[in-house]
Amino acid sequence: MNMSFNHKTHYRLLRIIILWIMLSACSLSTLIPVGTPAALTPNSPPAPACPLPSSDTASAAPLTPTVPAALTDTSDGTPSATVSVGKTYYVSPTGKDANDGLTLTTPWRSLAKAVKTAVAGDTVYFRAGTYEEELIWPHSGAPGAYITFSSYNHEHVILDETNQYSHGIYLLANSYIQIIGLEIKNDGNSRKTGIAILDGSNHIIIEDVTVYGFLLGIHLYSTITEPPVRNITIKDSKTFAYSATAHSYIGNLPCLGNSAYALDVHDNVQDVLVTNNRFAFTYDPKDSTRRSIAIEVGSGDMTNRAGAPKRIIFEENEIDHSTNVGIRPDISQDIQISNNYIHDNGGTGIQLERSADPAIGSKNVVIENNLVENNDQAYPFETGIWVNTAANVLIRGNIIRNNATGLFINHLSSRIIIHDNYIYNNNRTCDPILYPSICKDSRGGTSRLMAGSVGLGVNNDSVSDVYAAQNTFYNTGVAGSTSRAAVTFGSNSDGAGCSNIRFVNNIVSMSGNPADLFVNKCTDYFSSNNDYFNSRDLSVNYLGKSTEWPTYLSQSGQDVNSITVDPQFTNPANNDFSLQSASPARDKGYFLTKTTGAGCGTSLPVRDAGYFSDGMFNAPGDMIQVGLFEAGIVGIDYNTNLITLNHKICWINGANITLAYSGLAPNIGAYR
Repeated sequence: MNMSFNHKTHYRLLRIIILWIMLSACSLSTLIPVGTPAALTPNSPPAPACPLPSSDTASAAPLTPTVPAALTDTSDGTPSATVSVGKTYYVSPTGKDANDGLTLTTPWRSLAKAVKTAVAGDTVYFRAGTYEEELIWPHSGAPGAYITFSSYNHEHVILDETNQYSHGIYLLANSYIQIIGLEIKNDGNSRKTGIAILDGSNHIIIEDVTVYGFLLGIHLYSTITEPPVRNITIKDSKTFAYSATAHSYIGNLPCLGNSAYALDVHDNVQDVLVTNNRFAFTYDPKDSTRRSIAIEVGSGDMTNRAGAPKRIIFEENEIDHSTNVGIRPDISQDIQISNNYIHDNGGTGIQLERSADPAIGSKNVVIENNLVENNDQAYPFETGIWVNTAANVLIRGNIIRNNATGLFINHLSSRIIIHDNYIYNNNRTCDPILYPSICKDSRGGTSRLMAGSVGLGVNNDSVSDVYAAQNTFYNTGVAGSTSRAAVTFGSNSDGAGCSNIRFVNNIVSMSGNPADLFVNKCTDYFSSNNDYFNSRDLSVNYLGKSTEWPTYLSQSGQDVNSITVDPQFTNPANNDFSLQSASPARDKGYFLTKTTGAGCGTSLPVRDAGYFSDGMFNAPGDMIQVGLFEAGIVGIDYNTNLITLNHKICWINGANITLAYSGLAPNIGAYR
């Protein structure tokens, strides 16, 4: 029989033989098939227009309130309870408080009557109409017995706070309350708050609520001397509505949001789930220069993290059209920002803000699987994602595009893990038509040339431990700057340098900057197995001097295993950066680290664990491949370089370890 083998066939046979040998020491239950991570869709959804006013509808059947799966209450270890059946009451603009409120034909008239009467387990339904009252609760629900205030069968219920003097809904040390299907409005000139959840309030659910026209849309806050606000769920809600007046600095759209913050998560707040909401059109209708922020998460105490918000999850939200930042965690910890669409904001899309002390800045932050695009509309020197004085940050699986700069890291930030991101077309300018008083260049002129645009920028002010692997950078930057490149490590400015930088298995293609790579004032810098490509000759700014690629290689000793050929993307014009089957970047990646001894178990000793994350408090840890075996990471000790796995495997001394892949070796560029 005539048999022919190519090198791939040999490799697969070798893997089978090795696997058979190892099975004597490691049971079949420890073997997980190697797979390819699911790919992100590179095309963005269209930005929905501001909705028209909804029409009122009525039906004979009420809504059935449902409590979403909530975060675990870390104070007592029990989850939020389901709703128990108590009494059902009705409120209508045509009702009377002298009625019993127990039927559709005998409703009450006022909110005040409802909140005074309803106790644990009761549900109050509101019929369509406008109520000019505020809601201040004298009672709380109980575990298994929420007090529920809801619109009746999706009827249009409006709480108009224009003539009130406090908050629309005011919860002070209340618990087990859910609010469903209400519209809470003001006229846009308010210095008040739509929904205030304060001083120890807990187990509160805000669902399908619209709140707009206030200084603060939704405000969570507890003084440090009070118990924390905790176990809060905000879902399926929005912070804007149709407005008869269009404002030029939000694109002439007839929408009214809130003037300072759509959502403000302030001091002493814990365990918050924010999911499937839209936070949009956050601006001050009286002041186009106000730096409004859609979502603020932080502490007012810049010297102490004791009151910082903790364990806050933002997932599957749309965050857009604020005049400044989309979402800004500032002095907070255990924050997850995942699967959100963040776009068309005046400033940075996601910004981890600074404190004067790096020990107090934000820490333990996961930024994952977000689409961040078309930000930096007002300010010429903002970014898609900005990490400033933050520690232990995972940036994984995001699409960052059409911003001024893609990803920027500076000011004492440390332990930043960046992998499997697509960062492209980041070279936009701010919009001088929408923001004529803000959008100026550094000289105050009218030119908005973004000469400082980069795909990845790591500044030189004591940034340390940055691990960037398996990312794709494409068409970033514009001509005109010698102090920036498509990927930039350090700068020409004075200040402490950056240290322990790892840049491997990345694609850097078609940079619009004069240089493709910039390296200066960075100690312990390691770069390997990247693909740098441009239609012009490659250029590097190395140690303050512009140089050609061969000179950089000989002077730096870096990138000796990198390639400089077209990566052969499938269709970059349509944002498809997957690799063609014949791409030279396939199977050319670097194995990120190795084991430091042989063994079996779940505790894996490695040379350098810095490339990987355990997902911190809530997100899944990285999937890695150790020799022939794939496993998930559930814990990492970076001091001892010890990785804890989610199941038992076996390994030899010096076994290759990298992020999970398929093929003969890791690819260069993003996988997800």
